[in-house]
Amino acid sequence: MLGNPEWTDIGPYPSCQCSTPNKLTMLPVCPEGAGGLPPPQRIQSTGDVLMDLTGMNISDYLVKTYPNFIRTSLKSKYWVNEQRYGGISVGGLLPVLDVDPKTIQNAAAQLGRLLNVTGGRYSKLTLQEFGTFLRYMETENNIKVWFNNKGWHTIVAFMNVANNAILQANLPPGADLNEYGITAINHPLNLTKEQLSEVTVLTTSVDAVVAIQYV
Repeated sequence: MLGNPEWTDIGPYPSCQCSTPNKLTMLPVCPEGAGGLPPPQRIQSTGDVLMDLTGMNISDYLVKTYPNFIRTSLKSKYWVNEQRYGGISVGGLLPVLDVDPKTIQNAAAQLGRLLNVTGGRYSKLTLQEFGTFLRYMETENNIKVWFNNKGWHTIVAFMNVANNAILQANLPPGADLNEYGITAINHPLNLTKEQLSEVTVLTTSVDAVVAIQYV
């Protein structure tokens, strides 16, 4: 299936079929091979499944393989078990800001003259150091954290994973990685059953209004 020569780099994987005026579906219907070859993966000591999506279209893969994950979970008829909560992208490059500090200083001076405002000592010092500030403010190398907002803990958990990776990558050679780490402690909001029911009703109401507006 994945060796079909009709596929191209632009559309490498089969498309999924969403709802139509004649047929409504809760989840997209995806053919065999949607999402491409399964990425390499390994099971961590914590039991988490780590998948390597290097070189893949991450959004395309997540969207086209999501229905299979959910259908597998629905077979239990007990609870929808989300299996993918987040991830990390590394190696991305941001364009370096091409701004001359003198240009900003001149613009600030012109604005001051236009508004008849005379800068004081600290304003002048700030403008003098603005170039240094910009140089250390931005970074070309970046790391992106992905998270599933259906899990309230995910953004904190995966931000912590990313911060630990940055920390351990900057340790001196020969350092024991097990001796260094950042611990994140989660304190969930302890809601009563009545409060949870109220939150559910409010959330559903907002979703319904948004859906009606888009229709």
